[in-house]
Amino acid sequence: MEEKDLHEITQEQPESTYTPRPRWQRVLAWIGVGIMILGVILYYYHIARGGM
Repeated sequence: MEEKDLHEITQEQPESTYTPRPRWQRVLAWIGVGIMILGVILYYYHIARGGM
């Protein structure tokens, strides 16, 4: 009985389809990645110069 109910519930749910993120979120994510990489480069540059 429980197996039948579970089977009916799973059949009623529609298949979820992939919906990509909006373009503005992808652009902001790439900008964020660029800022992080620039920050790491500047941090290492600061260390390489002896912290001055």
